[in-house]
Amino acid sequence: GGVRLSFLPGVAATIARIGAPTMLTGVLFSVIYMLLVRVVGEFGTPAIAALGVGHKIEGMSYMICIGFGLAAETLVGQNLGAGLPGRARQAGWLTARISAVPSAVLAVVFLLVPETLVGIFSTDPAVVHAGSLYLRTAALAQFTMAFEVVLEGGLTGAGYTFWTMLVVVGLSALRIPLAAVVAPAFGLIGVWWILAL
Repeated sequence: GGVRLSFLPGVAATIARIGAPTMLTGVLFSVIYMLLVRVVGEFGTPAIAALGVGHKIEGMSYMICIGFGLAAETLVGQNLGAGLPGRARQAGWLTARISAVPSAVLAVVFLLVPETLVGIFSTDPAVVHAGSLYLRTAALAQFTMAFEVVLEGGLTGAGYTFWTMLVVVGLSALRIPLAAVVAPAFGLIGVWWILAL
């Protein structure tokens, strides 16, 4: 009996303003990866499989960063709501530094035993080779990815979702033409480098 349902247009507009760019970021990021398959597909089925496997394995690090990003989002929003912008800024940066630790550990694992990780998903030597190259190049991006994802969460907690959407989607979309340009000259490893950089 304590539940009261009501619709407040001002609150709904704020939710849409903050939530829509975040939703679009996730959707467009997925679309970009689907388009990237076309570039990777030029190198055959093992390359496509390696992209999928590598993306799933790298997802371990990404999900850790997402978790810390949600923490940063909450802490920043809470502190800004309490009128403590300095503490909100400290919370965002501290959370990013903390998230960089497990990301760095996974980066080392990606560098040292990529064949073992890819081997969990496939025994095809071509997939294992291409997937190992993916993980080794992706390892170099894990540390900075922690800062990117967590600080994006902090900005979301501050209500700045539109500009982070433009940056994240814009940089991710650049992967497609850049990968298409480097693929003929450098092969699949060039595509992996574009993804990491």
